[in-house]
Amino acid sequence: MPGRIQIRFVLARNGVMNGENLVSKVLILNILLSSFIFSIEHEIVILDDDICVGEKNCIEIDIRYPKFDEPEQESLKVINSFIQNWVSQKPTYWEWEENRVPEDLFKELRTGFKKYIGDWEGLVLGWQIFRNVKITYLNDVLISLSLENNIYTGGAHGLWSWHFVILSLETGLPLSTKDLLKENAMEKFTEFGEAVFRRVKDIDQKQSLRELGINFKNDQFQLNKNLLIKEGGILFYYNPYEIAGYLAGGTEVFLSKSEIEHLFHPKWKLWLEK
Repeated sequence: MPGRIQIRFVLARNGVMNGENLVSKVLILNILLSSFIFSIEHEIVILDDDICVGEKNCIEIDIRYPKFDEPEQESLKVINSFIQNWVSQKPTYWEWEENRVPEDLFKELRTGFKKYIGDWEGLVLGWQIFRNVKITYLNDVLISLSLENNIYTGGAHGLWSWHFVILSLETGLPLSTKDLLKENAMEKFTEFGEAVFRRVKDIDQKQSLRELGINFKNDQFQLNKNLLIKEGGILFYYNPYEIAGYLAGGTEVFLSKSEIEHLFHPKWKLWLEK
């Protein structure tokens, strides 16, 4: 018999709610796998906050993420801790800190907004952070997650970014591209990735990327660590400012499974017929 493991989708949100904390749970989905039955629930936690400038310019924080519900397996506890830490990082994700929880983010935003009000009285817009973690792929050996990060903490414009991670259900630890591939397949995989990148950007194979304002170390294309698994293949995503300026936006590099699945190690059981 398959084991039963519950996953909850947790929404930690703060806003003016008359000083009340509200909690709501709704069972929304079951997924049957060869090793586990995942029961997915939706839990809503609303935390009150009373800092506003006028009636509308307040702090708004909305964080949504999945959580294994009371797991016995140690690796799933590790995954829960990783995801909670992941969604609780400081706004830009430029520096990683361990052992964070959503309350840390709430406190930092509250302190920063108070200072912002003092420095820019009369010119204040509300601060917002929206983060939403979704499961993009799941089998009985790994889970692939995406995190949408959309923030505004003052200035001319907000900042949005996408962050991806693939975690082993056996260890709970992140898996790199090299971990997923067969031995000695990384070079071929990168070559294919560069061909797709240049096709997406409409860049000739011999054209220098740096001359076009695309910045890789030593002007040599590299696949980044920001990848996720989808039913149709692998997606790499370069966020604004990562390889080019903000106005260039983000860049998606999607590698179709039909062209790359032979490079992946069979132990990860990717794209097997269910």
